[in-house]
Formats: sequence, structure tokens, C-alpha cells
Amino acid sequence: MAGPDPETSDNDIAAEITRIRGLSLTEIRILWRRTFKRSDVPAGLSKHLLIFMLAWRLQEQAYGGHDPATVRLLDRYARGAGRKEERRLGDGTVLVREFQGARHTVTVAREGFIWQEKAYPTLSAIARQICLLPLLAHMMKTIDHS
Repeated sequence: MAGPDPETSDNDIAAEITRIRGLSLTEIRILWRRTFKRSDVPAGLSKHLLIFMLAWRLQEQAYGGHDPATVRLLDRYARGAGRKEERRLGDGTVLVREFQGARHTVTVAREGFIWQEKAYPTLSAIARQICLLPLLAHMMKTIDHS
């Protein structure tokens, strides 16, 4: 696997992903074959999944792929070996996710996770809060306009 490409910008990648999204299924299959150097696209892959795979490859080429430990872990899962070792995120690891245009930053802590200066026991608890925010904002607008 080649290393990251310092010449590729985030805007270049976003523009290419947008371009790919606009392609027909036939064009996406042709691009997939060329990108992955395969004679045929595996049966059953949806247009959405093909786009996802192409987008991953673009990002992999620009920023680099998985680290060797993750590749080994994924390989074990693919072979059905299951979890022999559970990977843990170290204290202080920062996770960043964008949801509906807002960037959310979560810090891994010894007893769970910190989001917006509040501790949560699981990432699922934070995800529920993040997903509820737009709904609550909509409800408040509706009440204000009444």
C-alpha cells in the first residue's frame, strides 16, 4: 500500500466523491473495476456500497490506510477467528464525528467518555444525545411559533 498523497486536498476528495455520486450504476461499476483492478464487481453490492468503497479508496490513497494492527484484526475477523484481543482506546484519545453539519468531539476517559464537558458511560449514550439535539431544536421552534 502506498503512503499518503500530500498533494491531494480535502476539497479535491470531496469534489471527486460528489462526482462519483452523480454517476450511473454502470459508470460506477466501470470505475470500481478500474480502481480495484478486478475483472468484475462482486454480485450483490449496491450502488451505495460501491460509492462507499470508492470513497474509502480515495481517502486511503490521500491519507493512508489502516495501521498494521487494524489490518491484522480485520483479517482475523474476515477469517472468522473472532475476538482474541479486544482493542481499547487509550485515555485521552479524541474521537471526532460530524452529524448534520455539526462537529462533535468526544474524549476517551478512564470511566467512559467526555462530550461537551459531561461524562457518559458509553458512546451510545452520547449518540442518543447527539441525535436528539436536532429533534429538540425542531420541537422548540414549533413551540415558539405557536
